[in-house]
Amino acid sequence: MTFRRASTIALVPALVAGALALGWLGIVALQAAMALGRAETWLMAWTLAFVVGLPLALPLLALAHRVPFRIWERKSRPRDNLFHSPAHRGSP
Repeated sequence: MTFRRASTIALVPALVAGALALGWLGIVALQAAMALGRAETWLMAWTLAFVVGLPLALPLLALAHRVPFRIWERKSRPRDNLFHSPAHRGSP
């Protein structure tokens, strides 16, 4: 296992804990806004969509962007492609 992969795997628990804490704080803030009224609740929900939703969505979007490339790499490996020849290196 490479150092880069090991460090990425080591950061996963911290990322999950941070996401859970951020979500919990968002719920607490939304409940506090609900006690003040409807307009405050909508304003808080709009704010939380960016303050909580965007940081939680960015790692998921990065993962969704990486998955098709990983599938493409697996399909282009010689052992997985029965008809692979040096002449086809540039084609899918």
